[in-house]
Amino acid sequence: MSIQILKINYSAYIILLITSFLMIPMVAHAALPVGQVAVVEGRALSLSEDGTRRALNSQSPVYMNDTIETEAKSRLQIIFIDNTILTLGPLSKITIDQFVYMPKNITNEFLITAPRGIFRMISGNISRFSPDRVRIKTPAATIGIRGCYLAWSIEDDNSLSLLFLGGLQGRERGIYAENAAGITKLTEAEYGLTVVSPEQPPSSPQHFTPDQIHDMLQSTDRLLQQKTKPTPMDENDSKTASQEPNNEIADDS
Repeated sequence: MSIQILKINYSAYIILLITSFLMIPMVAHAALPVGQVAVVEGRALSLSEDGTRRALNSQSPVYMNDTIETEAKSRLQIIFIDNTILTLGPLSKITIDQFVYMPKNITNEFLITAPRGIFRMISGNISRFSPDRVRIKTPAATIGIRGCYLAWSIEDDNSLSLLFLGGLQGRERGIYAENAAGITKLTEAEYGLTVVSPEQPPSSPQHFTPDQIHDMLQSTDRLLQQKTKPTPMDENDSKTASQEPNNEIADDS
């Protein structure tokens, strides 16, 4: 089974995205947004660092230290200002721990915590110019992203399944899963791995069957088909966001 890479073609949407950022009243939120909701199906909520809870809709801004959750039968897609596209399936949760982005800067960084759920991600300019500085913390292992398309899910027992879906030609840098027990790299499309617990090393690369790939992607496919995604911003036209990290991980309650 071959995975067809999604072609992104929508410059006008990026103009709308930047315009929306500029229109957000600074008195309402001291920090600059680091991204924006592109599309939402069902109900999704955001809990800000100051404890404010809000419902997320199309074009809602997202900020550093936001904890974002989807409810059952709900899906959400976020476009970050470096053009990273992150899709959350039902009953999924993330916290944006750190986001530092300046175009073509090798010290950019993007760190999120994902305690539960199913996700798909298309990496953006941070992974392009700062390989190894995009990381996702999960209960079983940390996922490192060097430039690619990927999907992952976290089961009820906190185990991790990770799937590499390839990348743009010439930028197939791959991904890896790492914990205290070991590290496994994935560099070939349709290969994945599992991590049972933080005390056990990630499995060796495994070729995922069509059924396994379908199961991994079905929760986000429906949402992705609803909206054509934009053309990534040129790094010269991108906004700059720089926030200091929050060392606290949101409680998964």
